[in-house]
Amino acid sequence: MKTVVRCLFLFVVMIVVAVPAYSAPQAKAAPQAQPATPADDAASDSYDNMEVLHVFSCEMVPGVTEEQIDQMAQLKLKALRLMPGAEKAQVHVLWPTAVTSLGSTDFQIMWTFPSYSDWGKFWDAYSDASPLAKADDITEGKVECPNSVIWESHRIVPAK
Repeated sequence: MKTVVRCLFLFVVMIVVAVPAYSAPQAKAAPQAQPATPADDAASDSYDNMEVLHVFSCEMVPGVTEEQIDQMAQLKLKALRLMPGAEKAQVHVLWPTAVTSLGSTDFQIMWTFPSYSDWGKFWDAYSDASPLAKADDITEGKVECPNSVIWESHRIVPAK
């Protein structure tokens, strides 16, 4: 009998504590930052308002310098911009300055496209005869970029 009374008492205490907490008026959440929407593209598909980042994890080949990597990136940018959908693409070479662990990655190359539509046009146009494939042939064996990731970028602007 003592056990039943103790359980009932505990149950009543839980109700007495919980009811006021759930009955209290809820505070309004602070306004959150919103993803930016380009004004000139406001009526388009939401995927077209997201910058696309194609990031390649690369390894240095012995004897190739950082300056040569930058020159190869310049060559690839020139070829990339000749491709449909890549007219406004950008190329960045990311050199680590403070690292805990990158594994076998020495640096990264990042291509940015204004939208998924642009990236898709570029991807569909890539072939062995495309300008970028020819630039890839020129840099073959000078840099190894076996892995890549495509990122969807949401630029955050302060809430109004």
